[in-house]
Amino acid sequence: MLLPFILLTLLYRLKINKEDRARISERLGKTNYLRPNGPIIWIHCASVGESLSTLSLVNKIVADYQNIHVLITTGTITAAKILSKKIPERTIHQYVPVDLTIAVRRFLKFWKPSLALWIESELWPNLVTETQKTQAPMILLNGRVSERSYR
Repeated sequence: MLLPFILLTLLYRLKINKEDRARISERLGKTNYLRPNGPIIWIHCASVGESLSTLSLVNKIVADYQNIHVLITTGTITAAKILSKKIPERTIHQYVPVDLTIAVRRFLKFWKPSLALWIESELWPNLVTETQKTQAPMILLNGRVSERSYR
């Protein structure tokens, strides 16, 4: 039901240069990467500020746990550009999929995260619901959820 609306929104965002044309398939849950062997910690950051705030955590994980890879997802071109210059080895950036069940399932089926960390409170219903189904632990860092949102 929402698919046509979301696809039109993506096309519009492409037109106004708010989406990365070369990587638009990532927004549909696809990837151009090979999945590394071993556990993956998935960190979702909505924006540039959140992305930059996680770099010390990412660097610590990569330095202390040689068998773990980190997947960082963001929703903005600016965050992707900045992260591409700053992320350490064993860290991959991908755009977060749009909140369509099919896109989220495709994303999760490929990456199979061992742990999901959401920075701040950019939470989308299908992203949370489908991640919960994978039984990967989910942690909200530095987040705020109002009583109304919680219900």
